[in-house]
Amino acid sequence: MIGNLKGLENLDPFQLNKNEKTERVYFRKLLTKKNNKMKKEKPQFTPDEITKLPKGSIFVFGSNLNGKHTGGAAKTALEKFGAIMGQATGLQGQSYAIPTLDKDMQKLPLESISESLDTLISFAKKNPKLTFYFTKIGTGIAGFNENKIAKICLQKEFPKNIIQPERFTYFMAYKGMYKDEHGYYCSPSNDKYYFEVGKKYTENSAFACKNGFHACEEIIDVNKFYAIVHFNVVAEVKMTGCFDFNESDKVCASKIEIVRL
Repeated sequence: MIGNLKGLENLDPFQLNKNEKTERVYFRKLLTKKNNKMKKEKPQFTPDEITKLPKGSIFVFGSNLNGKHTGGAAKTALEKFGAIMGQATGLQGQSYAIPTLDKDMQKLPLESISESLDTLISFAKKNPKLTFYFTKIGTGIAGFNENKIAKICLQKEFPKNIIQPERFTYFMAYKGMYKDEHGYYCSPSNDKYYFEVGKKYTENSAFACKNGFHACEEIIDVNKFYAIVHFNVVAEVKMTGCFDFNESDKVCASKIEIVRL
């Protein structure tokens, strides 16, 4: 019998003495404990479908100002996570409501949604022991473009206890690309930056017209920055990292991936 069992977690179970039942039981318990720990690890992003959550977790969903939780994620919140019919905002049971539609079921201004997100962030910071599973609010029944909500989220500083949907962690945009014998590049200047589809590129910072990668939120705006008679293609790009949204018709980010040409 081994008196001190500390360190057995690093042993190969087949190297243990088969006659020593205690060691085998201890090793099995260690493996069970490790597996349970892995199961409890928080996901990187909010799952697309959630039907149950562990204790201390909050389901964040989009609502309307009537508090009628009759469809989409709101219905899930009502049926699974204690949402209260008639309550339009805030914590209710194991859920948290963020209004995206008004009482007439029309879209709320994006500024209003942004303010509600600020309230959620403040609440999450005051309750660090809770984990908030933030769903793709506004992009279902409310009908908001995913990029519009992502743009709001990318300008926020979310605490670690708010798990976001992956779609709200990047921004899709359009970029004019030129072509020469070496491939596609982003500027007709002497300092050419060549790109390939599927590859990711990184700069240290993002400041519009200074550092980072630039692209247009709307494809129609591409012609403002690239002479249509000169550029060869419009590239769809995925932007991540740090952002500068201060320019009304273009976006600057520290990371970019060419999705397709």
